[in-house]
Amino acid sequence: MTNNKLIEGISIVLPVINERPNLEILIPELLRVCDLMGIQSEVLVADDGSDDGTSEYIYSYNLTDGRVRIINRSGLPRSLPDSINDGVLNSQFQHILWMDADGSMPPSVLIALAAAFETHGLKGETIVVGSRFVKGGGFKGSDGSGKTRLLQARRNLRTTNDSFVAMILSRILNRYLWIMLGRCCKDPASGFVLARRSFLLKNKLVGSYGDYCPRLLFSAKRQDVQIIEVPYICLPRQFGVSKTGITLPQLIKRGLPYVTLPFRIRVSSE
Repeated sequence: MTNNKLIEGISIVLPVINERPNLEILIPELLRVCDLMGIQSEVLVADDGSDDGTSEYIYSYNLTDGRVRIINRSGLPRSLPDSINDGVLNSQFQHILWMDADGSMPPSVLIALAAAFETHGLKGETIVVGSRFVKGGGFKGSDGSGKTRLLQARRNLRTTNDSFVAMILSRILNRYLWIMLGRCCKDPASGFVLARRSFLLKNKLVGSYGDYCPRLLFSAKRQDVQIIEVPYICLPRQFGVSKTGITLPQLIKRGLPYVTLPFRIRVSSE
C-alpha cells in the first residue's frame, strides 16, 4: 500500500461514448487499484450521448457503490474536452485523472502516475502524463518490453479492433507535435493525465477531440509547470470501434488538422 502525502483522494474522469462493455471491466479495476494504494477515489463517467446502455449501467452501479457517478451530457454538443471539464467541475477530490475508457490505458499505471506526482508535486505545479513515447512505454501492438518492431506490432494488431495504420500515424503526429511545440512533452496527445483540480479549473480545456491535450500541455509548459512523463504500454481496445477511425480516408481526415495545429496553438497562446 502506498503511503501518499500529497494525494489523499483522486477523482477519475472517464469521457465516453458507447463504451459500456469496456466500462464493466475498467471501473472495478480502477477502484481496486485505488483501494490498493490506500487513497479515496471516485469515478465520474461523462457520458456524451451513448445509446448502448452506458448511463443505465452507471446508474445501477451507483446504487451499490456511490463512488461511481454519471454525468449525463445527453442533449449537449458532443465534446471530449467539455466532457472532461464537466468531470472536473463535478469532482470532489483535489487531484484529477482522466483517461480513455476503451481499455487501452491499464489501470495499474495509476500507481506509477501517483508515485511520480508524490515525488515531484512538492516542487511546484505539476502535471503527470502517461506516455507511450518515453523509455519503457509502447504503442498499440507493442509487447511488454515496449521495444516491439513494426512488423511484429502489425501482426499483434491483426486480431484486434485497432488499425496498424492509425498506430503509425499516431506515432508520426506525436513526434511532429513534440518537435513543433518546443518539446513540451513526448506524448502531447496522450489523454492520460493526472493534475491538480485547482490548476484545471484555472486552465479550462479547450479545442476538439485531438487537439485539447497538446493545447493544455503547451500552455502548461509556458507557465513553467512541471510535466512529468510516466511510461505505459498502450493496449488494443477491448470492445467497440475507435472514435479516431479505422479506414485510411477517415484517418487522413482526422490527421490533417494536426499539420497546422502547432501554429494555431502558438497564435492562440500569444
